[in-house]
Amino acid sequence: MTTNQANEVKTISKTKLNIAKIKSIGKLALIGIYGFIIVLFILSMAFRLRYHVGIGNGESMSPTLKETNFQIMDKKLKPDYGDIVGIKINKDDEQYAKMREHYKELSVTQIMTKRVIALPGDDFKIDGNDIYVNNELIDTSKWFANNDTWNTDHAFDTEQKDLAGYFVMGDNRGHSFDSAYFGAVYKDDILGTLVVYTNDLTMTRIFSTVFFLDPFLLRQP
Repeated sequence: MTTNQANEVKTISKTKLNIAKIKSIGKLALIGIYGFIIVLFILSMAFRLRYHVGIGNGESMSPTLKETNFQIMDKKLKPDYGDIVGIKINKDDEQYAKMREHYKELSVTQIMTKRVIALPGDDFKIDGNDIYVNNELIDTSKWFANNDTWNTDHAFDTEQKDLAGYFVMGDNRGHSFDSAYFGAVYKDDILGTLVVYTNDLTMTRIFSTVFFLDPFLLRQP
């Protein structure tokens, strides 16, 4: 074998070796990517045992929550005055007959977000644009987008004693379908209390990817 032939053999051997190394590295990288996705999915599922995560959609919680936003709700945290909560749309309960009619096109898995105004056992009254809880005037200006605007086209009894559930409303109360229409919400239908949110559209898209979210899981009608 000549010197040139020997060099050619060495070159071919090195090339094959390099190709093998590249393929090996590629396989390891692919395994690493798959492993990362699996771990991320497992962590996401574990996180969701305690927290509910979703994308808000709608204008009724404006300006606090913009039309599209990312939300994390604590399933264990008991709602208090002023908290924002997620509410399951229970289409089988007579209590939510008005809600069921309003959301007849939605599935039972969908949820809406509202603010807690009164708690179970409270006395509640709407007088014009004013809201009274246990005979005390509530300062709603820090929540409601238009404190002087009220959608009066509702059929709910505006005065109730010893509420059976949570009275919830949207911050954009002139454009909100809430307890003023369908009454108080049962404790068992409160999915969780909002603890983290962002109105940034880019961050919302990133989080929706990380948590494998349905982009229309939460609604703010």
